Amino acid sequence: MSDNLNKIKQLIQTLNHAADVYYNTGDEIMSNYEYDKLYDELVDLETKTGIILPDSPTQKAGSEITPSLKKITHEYPALSLAKTKDITLFPKTFQVQDNKAVITWKEDGGTLVATYDNGILTTLATRGNGIIGQDVTHNAPFIKGLPAKIPIQSHFVVRGEALMSYEAFERVNNNLPDNAELYKNPRNLANATVSLTEEKQLEHREIWFHAFKLVHID
Repeated sequence: MSDNLNKIKQLIQTLNHAADVYYNTGDEIMSNYEYDKLYDELVDLETKTGIILPDSPTQKAGSEITPSLKKITHEYPALSLAKTKDITLFPKTFQVQDNKAVITWKEDGGTLVATYDNGILTTLATRGNGIIGQDVTHNAPFIKGLPAKIPIQSHFVVRGEALMSYEAFERVNNNLPDNAELYKNPRNLANATVSLTEEKQLEHREIWFHAFKLVHID
């Protein structure tokens, strides 16, 4: 058991370090394939031993919840996508045939969940840990591509990414005070920006909302 525990701790340390470097600097110290391989190894060990440590990356669905904003429990959990390298696990309709496949872009931003009722945007929340997010509805008017009204008169939930261009990212960094620490990458700055608490702080940051999933419509 001690050997398994030590291996679990080693995998957690390696994976958390790789994630920390990526999210704070934008650099990659291992490929996605290498990360997924170690992650799967950790999942197998946790399943076999029943040992799940609190800092394990398997227990994190998204960004941490901070106390500065009101919390919102997601009506529909906003969990991470499952990963597999085994084609037999795909539904038959999605399996690759005749060496053909469908590829979609993956946008690296911060997930937001927008809820509309009778055509009016009622709440906007961060993904948080996938179950509980943060209420950032006050910032919705300053996010481009996120309409305040839609021509759908029902309960409507859509999930998307909050994104910032490299041009906007560089402009924000260039306008920081001389002694301020520069932001590391557009993803982190976009995430930090949508959670700002003061009104109009987003106005000149140019955050864009790209919807990618229709979660619910009556």
